[in-house]
Amino acid sequence: MKITSAIKRISVGIALVAGLAACKKSTDLILSPDQLAVGSYLIEDSQGNDTLFLNSQSTPVVFSVHAYGEQVDKVTVYVSTNNSIDKTTWKKVKEFPVDATQKVTLSVTPAQIAAALGTPIPNGAAYTLYNEATTKSGATYSLANMNTDFEAAPDYHMGMRWNVFAPCLWDNSPFTGQFTVITDTWQDYSPGEKVDVRPGPGANQIQISVYPSDAYGFNRQWVTIDVNPVTLATNITEQFVGTYYPSDDATMYSSTGTVNPCQKTIDIPGITFNFSGTKYSGYHLTLRQF
Repeated sequence: MKITSAIKRISVGIALVAGLAACKKSTDLILSPDQLAVGSYLIEDSQGNDTLFLNSQSTPVVFSVHAYGEQVDKVTVYVSTNNSIDKTTWKKVKEFPVDATQKVTLSVTPAQIAAALGTPIPNGAAYTLYNEATTKSGATYSLANMNTDFEAAPDYHMGMRWNVFAPCLWDNSPFTGQFTVITDTWQDYSPGEKVDVRPGPGANQIQISVYPSDAYGFNRQWVTIDVNPVTLATNITEQFVGTYYPSDDATMYSSTGTVNPCQKTIDIPGITFNFSGTKYSGYHLTLRQF
């Protein structure tokens, strides 16, 4: 279905409904085409940057559209935290005038979104931005008052909303306190048990106090995990962890793993335990703070 034919069919449909309703009255009324509202919507031209760089609050996210239908005077961008088409949940970010070309580039910064929300954008956050078109006649059109079925139709290429996100940046401060054991194939712990985690000692390091568990040993030490601040990959150089009963000193190391400060997860596969030259490899530890 072409866009023009679709709008004609919508107008015809409205006319038919109006005509049928009028038949119930004593005087039949037939609406002329110039009495039908054409309406307007925005067509997506291109999606530019969609990343909210929290370390660059003035770098905008960008979305280019053009209006179709009745002449549009301005486009207002709103932010939603729950991807709801209920306009009462939206926060106004910025207005953009639309000239005679009916084309407009929507550009909003992390600072402007944060101001609309009234709170700083958290690490790893994702938002939906809603576009509302206001016509020369003062009518407004957004997904709050449109049939969302049209958005799903590919021929319309609707640009009434767009998604932006803040990537999860490295920060070791969330790694503080007790974390829950999700997986421990070494079997010192059962899922659901708690272990201690703390940031440091360096900016790109965290420490875990895990092995041996109280049930299997003593003299447990803090194990330092090195984190690549760009990829969030981890590395544990071989280090003493503690003494297993009756008197077996153990070291551990792993060159694989990842952490996620936004989800507060530590995932370390490929752990090797070394007991004075006797090695046990391929163990997996996953921790998370809820």
